[in-house]
Amino acid sequence: MPAYATAAETQPFDASQEKYQEMVSFLQSGPSLGMGHHELEEYVVEHGLELLRRMFQGHLDVRAAAEQVVKVRGSDGVERSKARTGTHRKLRVVFGDVESTRVLYQQDGVEGRRWMRR
Repeated sequence: MPAYATAAETQPFDASQEKYQEMVSFLQSGPSLGMGHHELEEYVVEHGLELLRRMFQGHLDVRAAAEQVVKVRGSDGVERSKARTGTHRKLRVVFGDVESTRVLYQQDGVEGRRWMRR
């Protein structure tokens, strides 16, 4: 069984599209025309990083929506037979902070694992 389904039910890139449209609107506006190159560059970098962060978060949300429970055996050889869905982990990436939602596989007496698709 694949660890990820082929399609997600959610619209994870709505926030990205909203930010993109916001940037385009601003860059076509009168106030942006009056900005110096340095100010314009600062705007594009700041808001562009936020756009990239939202896109990265959207992709993580696609993965979370598509993730399916699988059998997991840790590097210690112990199978984790208890699956807890919807666990969250904060990640800091170059664009900012995002949140990864994953299945946590557990077994009594050993540390839990999150299966990593490769």
